[in-house]
Amino acid sequence: MPRALEALDATLRRIEQGEIDGIQAFDELLVEELPCAKVGASRLL
Repeated sequence: MPRALEALDATLRRIEQGEIDGIQAFDELLVEELPCAKVGASRLL
């Protein structure tokens, strides 16, 4: 969970600075989550 909060914090900071918009932020957060989801799924096997 700390990693997710760090990613969210960094993304929100970039939105506030005008570097990215909401759609880009959403996309980046999803891309960040994919590797984590794959690791979690592999643990179930």
